[in-house]
Amino acid sequence: MISNLMQILQISSFKEVLQAYSVVDPEHSFFIDGGAGYGTTCIDMLAAAEETCKGIYAFEPNPINRDVFKASDSRIILLGKALSSENGYASFSISKSISDESSQLHGYSSVGKIVTSDENISASGQFLTVECCRAEDYVESNPISFIKLDLQGGELDALHGLQSILPSVKWMWIEFSNQPGLYEFLAKNDFMLFDCEYLFAGTPNEFHYEKFHISRQGKNTLGKSIFHGFRKESWTDGYIKTLDFNQRRRRLVQTDLVAINKRHFQIFFDALKVLLESKDIYSIGNLEISLR
Repeated sequence: MISNLMQILQISSFKEVLQAYSVVDPEHSFFIDGGAGYGTTCIDMLAAAEETCKGIYAFEPNPINRDVFKASDSRIILLGKALSSENGYASFSISKSISDESSQLHGYSSVGKIVTSDENISASGQFLTVECCRAEDYVESNPISFIKLDLQGGELDALHGLQSILPSVKWMWIEFSNQPGLYEFLAKNDFMLFDCEYLFAGTPNEFHYEKFHISRQGKNTLGKSIFHGFRKESWTDGYIKTLDFNQRRRRLVQTDLVAINKRHFQIFFDALKVLLESKDIYSIGNLEISLR
């Protein structure tokens, strides 16, 4: 079951939640940034966690991104590997970007993904071989508190490479485009799930304005129109079923899941109080219904 709590609070970034966790948990110290791009998410993590952060394991297989990596803090351990369920090598596709033609990225966006033998390599992009790894083999003995995964569909495979450390992870922020098996894996491993801001392709129409609070509009790195929104109502016909319908018929691309480890629920509840206060909400009221 997906709770609507983050829809009510209109959470669009992990930064707000991470900051709240860092206020209530002094041991919220080591993070994993899966799909670190060119460093902006690491910078956001450091800014949100401040002095509680002791280390970020940043996994980024795209050599173009690593060449222009913006974060230089000594707490960041940059690893040029793709997260996976096994150690080895794989084919990796990088999308061509219209908007980055004159930038340091030499015409390529930060978006890339591991491709399998039955997938077509985009003719407008680039493809190379990268090293893959199980993250649990690289984080030493440091207890990981927070994991962010933005892997263009490779999130479940990456989680299988994190299996041994998941019980101690307090929460995760995971890109979700209805990848087969991901929802079930998180539920089976005792994570409480919340959906966040939704991303759509194109521009909103009457349906979108009726069903979603449109929060922002713009263009992606490929120069195409996109918009974001929060759903106005619960999806009573079943979350996955309704998500699938919106993807097939309403141009929905993805959302992000906040996955809270039930083993560490009290820390989340304490962080939630801080989050509510930051939004000038001092009575949980109806929000309690969302946590059942």
